[in-house]
Amino acid sequence: MNVLPAVVEWFRDAPLPQFMPDPVIVTGGTGLLREFFAIVAGAGHAGQLWIAVPFVHVAGRDLAVLKMLPHQRIDLSVVTSGRAQAAQLMAEIGELPWRSLQARTHARLHAKLYAFADARGGGACLIGSHNLTSGGARTNSEAGVLFRTSGDPQVSAIVNGCCEQIARLMNESELFRDTLRWAASPAQ
Repeated sequence: MNVLPAVVEWFRDAPLPQFMPDPVIVTGGTGLLREFFAIVAGAGHAGQLWIAVPFVHVAGRDLAVLKMLPHQRIDLSVVTSGRAQAAQLMAEIGELPWRSLQARTHARLHAKLYAFADARGGGACLIGSHNLTSGGARTNSEAGVLFRTSGDPQVSAIVNGCCEQIARLMNESELFRDTLRWAASPAQ
């Protein structure tokens, strides 16, 4: 039996209430980026984190939740607008102990998509105006829609669609760094 997702409006700076229905669709503002990463941090199981954003600058308290993620259980795939942004990403969060990390560049990228698909069929995605920056997390006036589920087929389809769109963008992009690529020989 499919359950209709709860739809919530949350254009507040405060965190979402601790007990939200599952599945849930949240229309909201700037705070949704922090909420998305809080969902990933609280997932507790392995998964794939997908990010497509033109601009990256995550230093500081605005996205401190990124340091609280279970990095060893997460494969991170990021596509950003250029080499300078990819280098910024690597400098700020590239050395965290991700299970794997792939960073790519796409010169015409304008999308702002975040998706997390966990190993148990749940996940979350954020579609909005939020770059992976302090402005996108705290100071700009952002808007977006956050989808979260522990396995609802309708919301899972939206999460998977975001993952697939980011994968398509990555396939059209240039490789910057991939921790899964091995040298052809030990000397390289």
